[in-house]
Amino acid sequence: MTGDQGDVLARFYDGNEGKALRRLPSWIVPENAFCGFGIDDPSNALQRRVLRLFLERSDWNVLTWCCRTAEHGHPEVAPRLAEAARMLEGSGIELLMELDPRLMRNAFLAEHPDDFLRQRQFGHFRPDASGAVRFEVRQDYMCDYAGTGGMNDPYSGWKPGRLVAVRAVRGQSPRPVEADAVTCSADAVSGVVRGLAADETLQVEVEWPLKEADPCSPNLQAFSRKMALRYRELGVSGAMRDEYGFQKPNTKNGEGHQSFWFSPRFAALYARRSGGRSLEADLPLLALGADTPENHVAAIAYSLSVYDACKASEEDFYAMNKECFGPDVYVAKHVTWHFPFDYDEILHNGIVWWAARRDWAQSDELNPVPVSTGMMKKFGTPLWLNEGYGPNPEHYMKTLWQYVVCGGRMVYHGIYCGDPSMTSVAKYADPAERAYHKHADLLGDDAVRAEEIVRLLPLVTRAPIDCPVAHVFGHERLVDWLDPAFKDWGEPIAHGLGGMGFYVDAYPASELQSGTFQIDGDGYLRVGRQRYPACVLWHLSSGERKAWDGFVAGRALKTRLFIDPGVGEVADFLASAGAARQTPLGPTGLGGATRHRLPPTDGLLRLTDGTVARVKGGLPDFAGDAISGELETGGVRVAYAARGLFAARAENGELSAFCGGGVTCVEGGGLSLQLDAPFDLALVKINGEWRGVWQTPDTDAPVPQTLRRITRRWTKLRAVKSLPK
Repeated sequence: MTGDQGDVLARFYDGNEGKALRRLPSWIVPENAFCGFGIDDPSNALQRRVLRLFLERSDWNVLTWCCRTAEHGHPEVAPRLAEAARMLEGSGIELLMELDPRLMRNAFLAEHPDDFLRQRQFGHFRPDASGAVRFEVRQDYMCDYAGTGGMNDPYSGWKPGRLVAVRAVRGQSPRPVEADAVTCSADAVSGVVRGLAADETLQVEVEWPLKEADPCSPNLQAFSRKMALRYRELGVSGAMRDEYGFQKPNTKNGEGHQSFWFSPRFAALYARRSGGRSLEADLPLLALGADTPENHVAAIAYSLSVYDACKASEEDFYAMNKECFGPDVYVAKHVTWHFPFDYDEILHNGIVWWAARRDWAQSDELNPVPVSTGMMKKFGTPLWLNEGYGPNPEHYMKTLWQYVVCGGRMVYHGIYCGDPSMTSVAKYADPAERAYHKHADLLGDDAVRAEEIVRLLPLVTRAPIDCPVAHVFGHERLVDWLDPAFKDWGEPIAHGLGGMGFYVDAYPASELQSGTFQIDGDGYLRVGRQRYPACVLWHLSSGERKAWDGFVAGRALKTRLFIDPGVGEVADFLASAGAARQTPLGPTGLGGATRHRLPPTDGLLRLTDGTVARVKGGLPDFAGDAISGELETGGVRVAYAARGLFAARAENGELSAFCGGGVTCVEGGGLSLQLDAPFDLALVKINGEWRGVWQTPDTDAPVPQTLRRITRRWTKLRAVKSLPK
């Protein structure tokens, strides 16, 4: 093994040879859990109990931590955070505290009272027979887990709104008029306009101050650094951020394009993005909704100004973490919020997911596999992470194995369901017991065993799943609500190919400007370790197509290009080219969603370095089923017997890496291993010499002689429970 992946594994094996580890370091594979704490327990007993559970039972090495029941400046938050850091110190569990400006907005606005976000809202009214209109525009009610969902501190209704303008509109031509008897409160603006013609409509524009820090404010970045340094003083390992962006625009006015973000700094972003246009002048025309060339330019510029603001914020967040906590800090959590691509998500962050760097590609909830694998290839990680949650342990364990089959891993959220009667923890009458068992139910022996099996794979390979298609979708048309391609990222073709086993890596065309794509020396399109025999361009705008043509100009591109194709023509080419074929995606994913699709829990996984893995787990056996047979890798057939997962890689006719849970047999590629008892093993050749990990509950025991015959260079990794004979 050579190159970057060899360097990472050599660092691990060289640094831990002869040692007994309780947990793997997160830079080998993050085993994540997410947990929140509140301030309503005076004794803080529940927090201590949950943390002791994690220390005793889990293999998790990263805990993303939050308190969404109070402003983070609340006097109870810091001591509880410090206590958590003390409890986890030296355990191998990194504590990453949420640093979200929404949870710190009161403190920020106290220091920067003018740096708040505004909302421009429009109302349209017909005159009565006399030509008069009595209008009232009521403010949208906005909430999320950082507002009324947790802190009980709404973004709306903070300060009185103001009347920006009233206009008489005939067709698409507005003219200014005057309003009388205007009253402005924190939730409504009203007044009277007279003298309208019968064929005119009154447009009313109102501005609402929102109790939210302006995401465009540079002061917000300095404030976040100050909070990060405070976290460091409390003993926290790093800061995480989850689903940050502009306020959650879950309103009919937002979806109906009658409500828009505004601030002086946002208007400046819009001017740069639009080539000098005025946001003040364009918003009234956008609210009228005409399908004009000018409005298309304005709609794209507006949505991508959201993208620009969030991109700058996320780039600073990543750099801030490295500056405040050190270059090795794990920058975690994700930006993704809703599955692609609803209007809430576009207004929330402009689909900034690929530009919001994390150390490991992570998504959330129902985001499609092609989105996760595309981010993984860009970020250079050997697997992707997705945070899922459900009503019982079975949900998690099935999903864990499905994720493994398509190149990913689970981030554990805790038992969760909107209806408490549907959850496996509803049987506990005491609320504290229910809260505790939200996590305890995920740490049964079989569940922990499953995680211990799948963590062996990144100990022998740093390569990602092989996806033969780069799927580049038009970012501009995706976010232009006046375009027929609005919200269309090419889901039918991505899922159609995935359903045939030809996996797709999805990217927005905005990544053409960021250096994400390369053309290698053989003429193939490449992102990181992934070489693409095929590339789909899906609904690119004229400007994006020009950028693509400039990228490939003068290059002899061997990657086969398809422009807005059907599934069949791409699949036919991939089959004829012998492209890598994975376990086909099924018809549904989490919760039966058709827009999120996962493979079965039983299948094969092929990685870009030639590693092939056989996976079989899920239900009813959380810890994985018995598996045996042969794998073909690098022209070598390897026979095996294991449980849950077995992976192997051959190079130059010899076996160079293998791993598995409960391994009893490995034959082929120059190795013959027959074991009397099952062993959890990971072995990889580094500079021509085998290096191994033996996973065992008794790390004081010597490495068995049967294993020492392979190599004397071993690391022990503690398992929670002994293997069955």
